[in-house]
Amino acid sequence: MKKEKLGFFKKMFLVLTDFRAYPFLVKHEKFRVSFLYFLTLIIFLSCAITISVFYHMKAVSTNILENYDEVIPDFSLIDGKLSVEEKKYEKIRADVFLIVDTDYSYSEFIHTENYQRGILYRNVVQVHNDSISVEIENHLVYQIMLSELGFDTDKVDLYPKLENYVRSPLEGLNLFVLLYMTVFLSSLISLLVKIVFAAAIISILCVVRGIYLDYKNYLKIAIYTYTLPAIVEVCAFCIVGPGKQYTEIASFLLEYIYVVYALRAIRLDAFIMMLGQKKSNRFHPDISETDISNENTNEESLSEEEPKTNNQEEDDEKEEK
Repeated sequence: MKKEKLGFFKKMFLVLTDFRAYPFLVKHEKFRVSFLYFLTLIIFLSCAITISVFYHMKAVSTNILENYDEVIPDFSLIDGKLSVEEKKYEKIRADVFLIVDTDYSYSEFIHTENYQRGILYRNVVQVHNDSISVEIENHLVYQIMLSELGFDTDKVDLYPKLENYVRSPLEGLNLFVLLYMTVFLSSLISLLVKIVFAAAIISILCVVRGIYLDYKNYLKIAIYTYTLPAIVEVCAFCIVGPGKQYTEIASFLLEYIYVVYALRAIRLDAFIMMLGQKKSNRFHPDISETDISNENTNEESLSEEEPKTNNQEEDDEKEEK
């Protein structure tokens, strides 16, 4: 592979499809370039996760707005505390379950038996005396703390505010940016921990296989071999939701397979280079100092013998006369 500057997508394609790219990247690419690839990958993956979460939240909010009178009971919000006389545990759409119970705060409610009533649904909206929360696949993805709203309201007064929140493009953009920053930071921390741990495992495997690199190269290998597992995790999150055990197992196996084949390619590349050096030495042997001194001695002896040969020819001519 020729030494050339690789763009993000071309580099991603190569590390996914051609294991010969790993020796090239280890030898020729600086660590800061590899880390920039890592950050770019997180930016794109975080965007995909945010779009998925934002879409589900907008769908739930729109559904609540369209069925406002049926879904939202009479309530009052005073000094950050919500009071609702009627409790609700009902399905408002095929994959959306609504829980309204202001006898508890969110942190208290998740420890009650009633919390399990929404566990079978992909999206759960929970309204409690301290917050309004949205869960996707039993994971809290968004929460509004009522004490932070800074105003008192009731059912009639809330509708125009909720409509503006759901319909307004500016409010939607603010929500998307907030979600994206949250997802990006959490993904960055999570993947950094995984990369460092993977690099430690790779260093052990390298020692066992007789491959000796510095720790920055172990980190580079970990970054590039984690490309496909990271993509699989994000796709699984968008399709089936977060926290699936089989997704984590598949990601771990893919990482291990890519590490094994990447190390194999690196070792094979080193072996080929060693053979190339031996062949070069065979066809172009080095001339030692001893050989050079011997050649100089032979030349001097020949130059000394030449005058003797001329004298002998003159003597022969005199004898003939």
